[in-house]
Amino acid sequence: MNKAEPAAAGLRNRWRFVAPIVVMFVGAGGRSALSDQPSALSPQSSVLSPPAAEPPVPPEVEAVLDRLEKADAELMDLRAKVRYSVLQLIKANKDDPDDVQIYVGSIKFLKQPEPTQFFIHFEKRSEDNKWVNDAKQWFIFDGEWLTTAKENGKTVEREQIVRPGEKSEFYKLGKGPFPLPFGQKKADVLEHFYVQLAPPSKDDPKSTDHLICTTKPDSSLVNQFERIDLFVSNDAKSGLSGLSIKIIAENVKDQTRETITFSEIRRNKGLRRDKDFALPPYTKKWQKSERPLPSGS
Repeated sequence: MNKAEPAAAGLRNRWRFVAPIVVMFVGAGGRSALSDQPSALSPQSSVLSPPAAEPPVPPEVEAVLDRLEKADAELMDLRAKVRYSVLQLIKANKDDPDDVQIYVGSIKFLKQPEPTQFFIHFEKRSEDNKWVNDAKQWFIFDGEWLTTAKENGKTVEREQIVRPGEKSEFYKLGKGPFPLPFGQKKADVLEHFYVQLAPPSKDDPKSTDHLICTTKPDSSLVNQFERIDLFVSNDAKSGLSGLSIKIIAENVKDQTRETITFSEIRRNKGLRRDKDFALPPYTKKWQKSERPLPSGS
């Protein structure tokens, strides 16, 4: 077992699905004006039912997965606007209004040169159809430390995830808490999911292919996700081909449907570690705490 894994396990609860966003396959639907509308991706969708036996991968699915893998190979850096919503699927009373939280912000991701880093900033949050004051949050991973800063409480927490010089697979699907949405290897996707290509729908984001990924019963992800829906860009002219524009996940553990939508995506335009991955100066006065990995463990 990787020495960093115990610390990583705790992050899944602290950062929910957004680290897996947020930055992976980092769901939604709702009645409120601020919530996302329910789509054809409900668990009752007639598109999907897991096959009884391992079927051959259809060539049209292979083609989309090849685009995902190619996007990963060519990706150096990326920045985008992000909208993340969480719909609670279990209600105390069926007549209760939908319980949905919405986070709006931005993401930056630097893959090359190593170490891989990400920066997520949520600028605002909605609960009960109202925007919450003091809701700004930052999540920054520099390849060694995860920094979490919250405007509400004015706190900055740093937790060491990887020791200096230590290699990890934290971004690999099924291996760690930070599987990334921007390109995954075809073999890794097929290891964990039955994948089908859904028919085009008027609700699909423009110029995308819709992959429905049902978790295999022997996958390490089976207790986390029932299914993941990927809307993969097929727009070669925009330079976004192979990137997941929208992701919807049925979270078994939390009984939620979680949706991440990316917009204003800029790929391979250049990011600087010293400038683009830093907290705002005013956070220097906030209360700070630090949790290094135990020595010798």
